[in-house]
Amino acid sequence: MKNKIILITGTNSGIGKSIVKTLQKEGCTIIATSRKKIYNQKKKQNVHYLNLDVTNEDQWKEITKYIKKNFGKLDVLINIAGVRISGNIETTSLKLWTD
Repeated sequence: MKNKIILITGTNSGIGKSIVKTLQKEGCTIIATSRKKIYNQKKKQNVHYLNLDVTNEDQWKEITKYIKKNFGKLDVLINIAGVRISGNIETTSLKLWTD
């Protein structure tokens, strides 16, 4: 993974945050994104923290421009962003599953 440019969504906590830590040790450049504003992240070597709501097409366009301008390419996309709604298959509506 050394010298790869990697975009990771959903890095504010959990799996996404852990992946950033792991890949940072591998020597790659990481664009770490989160829907929530990331104010408390210290600048780390080879990690660029940006805000991204993965459901917002305009924000994807901005991230794409940022990557092209600053890195010229993207090698890997790791999409961790998601929404967890509690429930089980018997009580969750079809609309909730498909939205």
